[in-house]
Amino acid sequence: MKRTITAALAALLLLSGCGKGGSDSVSVADNIEGVRSFYDSVTDDQQWQNDLNTESRIDKLKLPESTLKGLSTEDLVDSILDYPLFFEWKRFSTCEAGLEYLNETLDTMQELKNRSDAASVLLKKYTDQKVYTDDEDAGSMTEALRIKDIELLITQDYILEQMTEEEKTKFYEVAKQKQKEKAASAMYDSPEEMIPDAIKDLK
Repeated sequence: MKRTITAALAALLLLSGCGKGGSDSVSVADNIEGVRSFYDSVTDDQQWQNDLNTESRIDKLKLPESTLKGLSTEDLVDSILDYPLFFEWKRFSTCEAGLEYLNETLDTMQELKNRSDAASVLLKKYTDQKVYTDDEDAGSMTEALRIKDIELLITQDYILEQMTEEEKTKFYEVAKQKQKEKAASAMYDSPEEMIPDAIKDLK
């Protein structure tokens, strides 16, 4: 009888570890290098690549809670932008729908809402981001289109509301210049519905 109970308890303990996200059993350093290494280790795995279950793929990319809380806001923003499935937002018919998908899917997006310096960090990121022209080598299409991803993040209502008046003035000045630069390059043609409302009419 005792042996049966012991075996049952062992089985329960084993089952209790099943069904958890990939991040529950790994340690990820709370810096962007650690996050990128974690993302690479997941996406390089053949099983993840062959997994047709979207929820399962997303679950395996979730970061441990301790890593989320330990990341600086700069590294948190980079963790969002470097997320292997971040491009999925472009599959939606509007940027609002794509943004809603990201907010529902990414634990990093939820953590960003807890950061009081999110707006200032994103503003610096946006200001520093280069707009590429046809004859410039961005190194990759991901890097070339990074400006659009940052614009999606920085134009969220709560980010704009977090900005000081001085930051808002700078944001619109920078955004206006970025739109002019993008208009001069064929790389950034976008349907109107895929341009955030906050910058749609800037020229």
